[in-house]
Amino acid sequence: MKKKIVSIIVMFTLLTCMLIAAQYESFIQDTVATSKNQKNIHGMIMFDALGFITMGPSINIEPAIGKYVGINTGIRLHNLGLISSRLHGSMDMSYLIHFSVRYYVKPKQKIDGFFLGPGIEYGRSNYSTGATYNVRAFGGGLGYKFVFKKGFCLAIGDYIGIVQSKRIDVDYDTEWVNDLFVFYLLSVQIGYAF
Repeated sequence: MKKKIVSIIVMFTLLTCMLIAAQYESFIQDTVATSKNQKNIHGMIMFDALGFITMGPSINIEPAIGKYVGINTGIRLHNLGLISSRLHGSMDMSYLIHFSVRYYVKPKQKIDGFFLGPGIEYGRSNYSTGATYNVRAFGGGLGYKFVFKKGFCLAIGDYIGIVQSKRIDVDYDTEWVNDLFVFYLLSVQIGYAF
């Protein structure tokens, strides 16, 4: 099991390095000159309002690394989602910090259009029973981001991956649980390009 997790982390790291290296030249060119007809986009800040219904709302920031790559980071409040609270009824406070690399296939501007890429999440869940869990997830996603003339943007995507948890109560000394759970997440984000 540890070999699988290590291989996933290694693949994620290699893919991330390859995507960033491939965009270095584009990043330099984009900082020197920008088309007169396009907004000079440096990044986006987005909010996942659908999260209140699914697995918790999130706020994300995605700086552009060249025209084709964005580094999406953010925080999700897992306990505020309707579906997640139904699945984990006694959850008090739960947060997940996520990081993903999004590769945009044929953007019209910087970081818009169809995207795909790997991602990781790490967080903590506290329960009213006194139990506390560390949670980690690895996966990938794809979607489409629309950037409108005034800078407003809409991103629709779905993500799939594996989740693993570790109980970290004072009374327990446990390892990461060997069972891996598959997760699926639909995301509808609204935001603004800056």
